[in-house]
Amino acid sequence: MADPAPSPINMGDTAWVLISTAMVFIMCAGLGFFYSGLARAKHALSLMFLMCEDNT
Repeated sequence: MADPAPSPINMGDTAWVLISTAMVFIMCAGLGFFYSGLARAKHALSLMFLMCEDNT
């Protein structure tokens, strides 16, 4: 009986891409908080929405 063909998807590479993606989403939220701290209070919410929009 022949061995099955190896899968072209490497589980380690897939995990690294998913972890990196999660870190980028967290980084964008942190950057939104940083920008909100530099701006006036009335503009903080719009800056947070801007950073969420930047992810998409």
